[in-house]
Amino acid sequence: MTFQWRGALSVCGAFLFQLILGTTYTDGNMGPYIMSYLHKKVDSSQLLSSTIFIATIHPICQGSMIIPSGYLESKIGPRYASFISTILILGATTLTYFTIKMSFMMVLLDRKSVV
Repeated sequence: MTFQWRGALSVCGAFLFQLILGTTYTDGNMGPYIMSYLHKKVDSSQLLSSTIFIATIHPICQGSMIIPSGYLESKIGPRYASFISTILILGATTLTYFTIKMSFMMVLLDRKSVV
């Protein structure tokens, strides 16, 4: 691989990594929009107060995955562990596009898998 391609891939990787780190802080901001969409398009019985579940599930699951993630990192190394977690988080965030059209519970399960 030429030097120019390595630099471009490094910049793209750094961008994706920073994008992933930011997902932790967007749950609280996106909650009202998600609930508004769910209330209007999917289930009109959902109230805006259900937003607390979206904002709460991410840190709970993140905390519960610290030990398994540390074990994975010690077995395969930080580079591959970061790559796997980036792919999983991008996939789960993309999955929200489909789950939000189904139900609130599916969104919660999807947001749980983001961790």
